[in-house]
Amino acid sequence: MTNISMDQIKSLRSRTGSGIAVCKEALVANGGNEEKAIDWLRQKGIASQAKRSGKDASEGIIAMLLEGNAGTLVSLKCETDFVAKSEDFWGIARDLCPLSIVNSKDLPNQALNGTKVSDLLVDKSAIIKENIQLGEVATLKSEPDTYVYGYAHGNIVPLPTIGIIGVLVRISKPNDDFGKKIAMHVAAMNPEVISYSQIPSDIMEREKEVASAKVDQSKPEAVQSAMLEGMLKKALKDKVLLSQDYEDYESGKKYTIEQFAKEKGIEILEFKRIEILK
Repeated sequence: MTNISMDQIKSLRSRTGSGIAVCKEALVANGGNEEKAIDWLRQKGIASQAKRSGKDASEGIIAMLLEGNAGTLVSLKCETDFVAKSEDFWGIARDLCPLSIVNSKDLPNQALNGTKVSDLLVDKSAIIKENIQLGEVATLKSEPDTYVYGYAHGNIVPLPTIGIIGVLVRISKPNDDFGKKIAMHVAAMNPEVISYSQIPSDIMEREKEVASAKVDQSKPEAVQSAMLEGMLKKALKDKVLLSQDYEDYESGKKYTIEQFAKEKGIEILEFKRIEILK
């Protein structure tokens, strides 16, 4: 058997975009000759991955894992809806979730079944023959006296943990029904923050400038201040989770999310939302 060095494998991989294992196989099969190995890969349709890496990966899925009082969302992107619906593809995201829930930082450099995730994606791209990319990853770690719930939206496959929008919500008390309803609401309404106090200062200042120009300067200062506050809240309402309208279809009641949470005696502490944008 021909001895193949890692430098040879890296050289072939950089030229073809093929996975490490496939490059080694090609070099072994061709006595270490890189040019012949490239032809060997081309004959098998593998070396085209380098060209595919530049293609738009606008489809994909989000896999969700809830474990104890923690949760994670892992998005994986591909080129076509057909591939996104295949278990060969979405199964990768599902398998990455246990890694992410433990340590979501630098996921591409972690190992799954002994293979670095970035290398695994290159290998899978060669097999599936589409550009596969790791997308956004979001995790809520377990914290004392808090409870994490989640929701995956989009019936791309018949599994409740796979979708094209993923949401995690952390709340102050255990309540499956409330947690699921808030997660579903966040998926649908896409708020940016929980409360007005979390709105970035630059956005708040811009809205103040716009609103201030509309305030009646002939009114007393206290009235002007109240008018400005009202205009700001109206302008920013859709960005703020607690201010958004909510209808509980089971009870028929209409609330703001803040009123709904107070009725249940629960505080919404944090949320994460990611989406496959096409």
